[in-house]
Order: sequence, then C-alpha cells, then structure tokens
Amino acid sequence: MSWTLIQTEKSYNMQQANVFAISCDDKNLSTNKIEIYKKLVKKGLKPTKITSVTPYRKLKKRGSKRNLVTIFRPKKWYIALPQSQAITDETLQDF
Repeated sequence: MSWTLIQTEKSYNMQQANVFAISCDDKNLSTNKIEIYKKLVKKGLKPTKITSVTPYRKLKKRGSKRNLVTIFRPKKWYIALPQSQAITDETLQDF
C-alpha cells in the first residue's frame, strides 16, 4: 500500500491554504478518518480537519457496446493543517 501526495494545479492551490490531498492506490483499503488522524499524530502533525472523498467509477467501453468495464479510482483525503506544518512525500513513506 503506497500513499501519495496528489500534485495537480488544484491541489497546489489548496496547499497555499495548508490543505493537502493524499490518496492510496490499494483497492481493498478500509482506512477511515480516525486511523489517518492517528497516523498523522504519530508523524508529529496535528490535523485540524480531515475530509474523505470517494470519486465515482468511470465506465469504459471494451469491444462492443455491451462490454462496459468500471475503472478503479482511488479514494482521496483532504487534510487541513496549521500554518506551520506541511505534508511531504517523505512524511507519507512509512504511512
């Protein structure tokens, strides 16, 4: 299970307000907000708010119109931190 810091234009603008977006590529992930909060506290961070987002599944056509396949899209967490703290890729390595 590898956690990544999402690096897009939208997430970069959110990082200016100290809100960081992370995701995990594991399909069978059952982590909730409380577990993420505890992991961040162990890393020395004090999150003020954690929001989880489950994106809708995309449908892709494979072959004819009858063959529709759902594409996996990972769950995202938006984590708000105080001004003096930040999440980096090194923070998420042993997450």
